[in-house]
Amino acid sequence: MGQRIIHILNTFTAGGQLYEVDMRLRPSGNSGLLVSSLRAFEEYQEKEAWTWEHQALVRARVIAGSEELAKRFEAVREQIIGKSRDARELADEVVKMREKCVRIWAPQKKRRSRRSTSSRTVAALWISSFWCSFLHWLIRQPIPT
Repeated sequence: MGQRIIHILNTFTAGGQLYEVDMRLRPSGNSGLLVSSLRAFEEYQEKEAWTWEHQALVRARVIAGSEELAKRFEAVREQIIGKSRDARELADEVVKMREKCVRIWAPQKKRRSRRSTSSRTVAALWISSFWCSFLHWLIRQPIPT
């Protein structure tokens, strides 16, 4: 079933590929399970996930499944996104991640303005992670009366 869904998502249409699903981008890479329990997902996010995996949760949405599971997923997502983060440590992690991406992609693609793109991307990733955490905290504060 999982393989069929991936095949459908990778379908090429007249407008191009529907979605690109990279099976290496899952816990434990190619050797990892295709599907895991919500509890296993939560434990992975809490103990092993990298910063970029937490950043990806900012855009994660439930698209299928029961309403109960969707609510439970959303609670885990909010918990991870809302974690308090050290701004300097976060900035260092984002810069390291960007440098790794440039090392991997640079030989494959010609880059016109690599430095400015890299700087903008690093800034955007840091801002999204830091402010997401702050805003998550802020909206949960009681409103003074």
